[in-house]
Amino acid sequence: MDNMVEETESVIGKGFETWKRNLSICLPFVFSFVLTSVVGIIIIGGAILAAIPSLVPQFTKLDEITPDVIPQVLPQILQSMGIIIIAIIATIILCMLIDAFFWAGAIGMAKEATETGRANIAHMIEYGKKEVHKSVLH
Repeated sequence: MDNMVEETESVIGKGFETWKRNLSICLPFVFSFVLTSVVGIIIIGGAILAAIPSLVPQFTKLDEITPDVIPQVLPQILQSMGIIIIAIIATIILCMLIDAFFWAGAIGMAKEATETGRANIAHMIEYGKKEVHKSVLH
C-alpha cells in the first residue's frame, strides 16, 4: 500500500510541476467562459429586443419604469415566445460547440505538456479543430 501512495504522490507532483511550467493550460477555460457569455448575451438579448421592440424605449428611461409597464408588454412577450425559445436553443447549441472546442484544446494542451513539457495556444487551436467533433459526440 505504501508503494501505491508513493506512486500517486509522484504522479501528482509531476503533474503539478508540468502545470506550473505551462500556466497557459488554464486559458481555454477562460476563453470559453468569456466567449459563451458574450454569445449568450448577444443572441438572447438580440432576440428579446427584436421580438419585443417596445422594450427598447423603456431602457432609455429606467428611472420611469413603473409596475404598469409589465401588463402592457406581457402580450408581446407571450406572442414572441417562439422566437425567444428558438434563440435560447440556438444559444445553448452554439455554447456547447464553443465549449467543446475549448475543452478539446485544453486536453490537447495537457497532452502536449505531458509529452514534451511545453504547451501553448497554438496547440489549443490545433487540437480544438482536430478533436472538437469527438467532444461534441461524447
